[in-house]
Amino acid sequence: MIMSRLALGEEAERISARDYSKLIGGEDRLIPDGFGTVLERYAQGLPIRYETPVAAIDWSGAGVRVTSAKGVLSARSVIVTVSVGVLKSGAIRFTPELPAINRDGLNGVGMGASTRAALSFGAERFGLRANTNLRLRLSPRESFSFGCFPFGKNIITVYFGGDHARQVSAMGERDAIAHLLDQFVFMVGEEARKHFRAGRFADWWNDPYARGGYSHVIAGHDGARDKLAAPVGGRIYFAGEATGGSFGDAGAAITAGGAYVAGRAAARRAARI
Repeated sequence: MIMSRLALGEEAERISARDYSKLIGGEDRLIPDGFGTVLERYAQGLPIRYETPVAAIDWSGAGVRVTSAKGVLSARSVIVTVSVGVLKSGAIRFTPELPAINRDGLNGVGMGASTRAALSFGAERFGLRANTNLRLRLSPRESFSFGCFPFGKNIITVYFGGDHARQVSAMGERDAIAHLLDQFVFMVGEEARKHFRAGRFADWWNDPYARGGYSHVIAGHDGARDKLAAPVGGRIYFAGEATGGSFGDAGAAITAGGAYVAGRAAARRAARI
């Protein structure tokens, strides 16, 4: 439950134990107003274009040509930070196809179904202290982790993963929220249902711009992260949490910090620093 579904969003038998052993432990740093506030801070002043999905990257010439929904952009090089799930879906076409080392790396990395939801309640706390964590095990393959009233806010966060999360995601947001509320009520009593206000479900598994949550190396494919991160013709550089443990930064994969480190490393290579 803890080491595979909650950490990586995947069933344990599918995960490379060698790669898992390299991942950094430690505590998450929680942000009271949400992780998005950090991204907004970093993005200040940057020329970011929204609603511009990329369909193709052509590196057959001297540089690269990136085809998006709003036209073609030519550049000396490109840094690709989309998730492994998006790469494996084929949503972005590479011309010519990626070298064998990158394809081999991509084939050895998968995406888990790490899933989160939030349930909003009134002021009642049901006898629970802020930042209490409750875990519910329904079966060997079905489990939930409930984070109760973080930072004193009137919400319960729900975290779960693996095939169980894929099944809940298939319910759709409304039915999934109802199901999660039932599980919370089972633990704390029917009083919780009276104070329930609303819920939101983060279905990253079915989001076309995510296709999952967190990467993992598939059993038997240790070293796949380094292969995926190999520069392509001095023009294409892969970055993101999936490559966060590559090239000397061992253990940083699957973390926001790892994505940051990988992005900086890719930028240095692209700028030939």
